[in-house]
Amino acid sequence: MRAQDQIKLIVTMDTNAVIPEYSIENDIKATFKRLSFVNHGFVSVRQIKSIINEIDPLEAEVAAATFPWLSGEDEDQALTLDQYTETLQSMAVYVTVEKFRAILAAVRMKADGLAASVGLSAIAETMEEAEVAAVVENVAETTLEAEPSLSQGIEPTGEANEAEDGEATEEDKAPALKLKEENEEPLKYVHPPGSRAYLEEEVVPTLHRGLLELTAEVERQRIIEASGVAWEEGKYLPQGWRPFSPLRWLACWLMDHSPLLEVSSTVTTEVSTYETLSPQAKAALVFDGLDSQHEGMVHVSSLYNILKLDKDSVLNALNDRLMEDEAALDKENFVSILLGLVDSVNSPYQLDAAVHRVLPKEMLLEMCSSVREKFIYMYLTLDGAQNQYSESLLVEDVLQLAKRMRLGEDTIMQALAAAGKSSMTQLSCADFVDVMTSLVLEEPLDLDNGITAAVHQSKGLPLGLTMQLTINQREMTSPIDEVRPPELAEVVRGLPGFSETSWASTSEVLDRGSEILLVDVRSLAEVEVSCIPGAVHAAAKADNKSPMGWSLLDTAALSASMPSNSSTKVIAYCATGRRSSAVAGALSRLLGTEVHSLCGGILAYYNEGGSVRAPNGVVVQAVHPGGPAYKDLVTRPNAFKLPE
Repeated sequence: MRAQDQIKLIVTMDTNAVIPEYSIENDIKATFKRLSFVNHGFVSVRQIKSIINEIDPLEAEVAAATFPWLSGEDEDQALTLDQYTETLQSMAVYVTVEKFRAILAAVRMKADGLAASVGLSAIAETMEEAEVAAVVENVAETTLEAEPSLSQGIEPTGEANEAEDGEATEEDKAPALKLKEENEEPLKYVHPPGSRAYLEEEVVPTLHRGLLELTAEVERQRIIEASGVAWEEGKYLPQGWRPFSPLRWLACWLMDHSPLLEVSSTVTTEVSTYETLSPQAKAALVFDGLDSQHEGMVHVSSLYNILKLDKDSVLNALNDRLMEDEAALDKENFVSILLGLVDSVNSPYQLDAAVHRVLPKEMLLEMCSSVREKFIYMYLTLDGAQNQYSESLLVEDVLQLAKRMRLGEDTIMQALAAAGKSSMTQLSCADFVDVMTSLVLEEPLDLDNGITAAVHQSKGLPLGLTMQLTINQREMTSPIDEVRPPELAEVVRGLPGFSETSWASTSEVLDRGSEILLVDVRSLAEVEVSCIPGAVHAAAKADNKSPMGWSLLDTAALSASMPSNSSTKVIAYCATGRRSSAVAGALSRLLGTEVHSLCGGILAYYNEGGSVRAPNGVVVQAVHPGGPAYKDLVTRPNAFKLPE
C-alpha cells in the first residue's frame, strides 16, 4: 500500500492517545461496508440515490445522468465499492465536511436500526446541533489513553513501502506518524448523540424486566427439580428432559419482548427476508418469476395455467378492467389482478404458493434466512409436491419428516398436544411452522445433523439437502452410506461376509412405507433397555459349531408372528449388524423367505432419530450399545450406561 493511501495517525504527547485522522474516502468505504453487511452482501442503486438526494436533490439528478450505473431502470442493481465511492465523492463538494460526515453517520445508524423512523437529513441536523465537528476535536469528557512510552515519541520503522514500479517514493520514506504539537488541544471521544437516552429509555427497562422474570423462572424451576415432578424413581431420563439454562431462557425472553426487534423491523432495506415482504412485493416476485425473459409483460394465461387460479375469476377481473381476455399484463396490472384474486390478508398461503411455484428455488432459499422462513419453504415444498398447494399436509407426513430430522415421532406428538392440535389429521402452514419452530428452539439437537443444520447454517444448502432426503426420496445408495457415525460404518464394513449379506437401510425402517416384520436377535439384557417398536424377539447365541459363529435360540414366537402376506419384508437387527447378518440365512430357511439384516443395527437406527421403547411400551432415550467397544458409537443422548 502506498504511503498516501495509509491512514495517518496523530499522537498526542500529553494524553498518549492515537486518533485516526478523518478521511472522506475512508468514511464512504466504511458506510459501504456497513450497508453491504446488513443487506446480505451488496448495496443497490436505489439506496445510493436516496443518499445523494439527501445531500442535494438538484445535483443528484445531475449525478444520475452522469454516471452510467445510476441511469439504468433497474434500481435493484448492485453497486461496486468503486462506483459507490466515486458517486459520493462527487457529491461531497456540495456540502460542508461536517454535514457530509453527519449524513454518512446517519446512513449507518439507519442501517443498524437506531434511527428507523426519521430521515437522513433530520439525523444529520441533530448531529450538527451537537457540533459533529467536535468529534475530532474536544467534546467528550473521556480522553483516550495509551501506553506511557508513546509520550517519548515514535520513531519511523525505517521500512518504506514499495511503489508500483518497485522503488520507494520520497513520500513512502517519510514517517507515517507525527507528534502532536505542544499547544494543541487533546483529541477526545464522544458517543453518538442520543445513545445514552436510547439505552435508558428502550434497553434498560426491558433488560430490568427480563432479569426480574428470570429470577421468578429460576425459582419455579428450582421447586420443580426439588419436588421431582418430572422423575419416576428407577427410570431413565424423562423424554425431552434437560437442565434449565438461565442464559438461554433470558435470551429467548428478550427476543420475544425487546423493542429492538420492533425498531429494526421498520428499517427500510432493499433486500428483505421473505416474511418481511409485503403482499405487493410478493406479487411482484411472482411477476419477475414469470417474466424470465425480462420483457416487462406477462400473458394473462399464466394466471390460470401456471399459478392454477380459477380461469373464470381471472377473466372476470380482466373484464372489470376493460381488458382483453388474451391481454399481456405489465407488472402494475399483474400485481393488482393477482392481489385481487388471492386473499393475501386472511389466507397469505395462496400468495406464498404462487411465489413458490414460479420463483427459482435457489433465489427463494436465499431469502429464507430465519428458522420460521425455512419451515415455510419446507411446508410449501412438501405440500406442493404431495397436495398441489392445497394447504393440507397430513400429520402422518410430518411424523415421517420428524424421523428424518432426528426429532422423533413422539416429540412431534407432544408438541402437537401442547399446541392443542393432537386431534388434527392435517396441518396448515401456520400450524406446521409454529410447531416445528418451537421444537427447534427448545430441543438440544445435534448441529451437524437433521433440521438444526438446515436452519442454522447459511445459504440454505443444508435445507436443500434435507428437502432432497425428505421430499424427493433418497437417491439409490448403498445402505452402508446411511450408517453414522463413520466409525460405526467401518465396523459394519469389517464384518465377516459383509459383501454377501443382503442389507436393509435405516431409511426403510424409519419410513415403514411397506409391510415390514422386524426380528430383534439381541440378548434379553439388551432388549430390556429398549427395542424398535413392533419387533419380535428371537435371540441369537454364540455357537462355535455354526459356520457363521451364531445360532438362534427359541424361535416359536417368531414363527407365530410371521404374517401370511408374502409381500412382507423381514429385517433382522442386532446392535451393529454382526449377529443379524450371521443368522439371516438360518432365519430365511426357517421362515421360507429372504431375511435382510439392518445395516448398522439398532445403533444406526437410533442415531438417525429412530424411536425406541422400553418393554412397558414407554418411549425412552436409551439404547444398549451391545458392548463396551461400541458405547462411543451412540451419537444421540443415551440414558443407558454400561456397568463399570
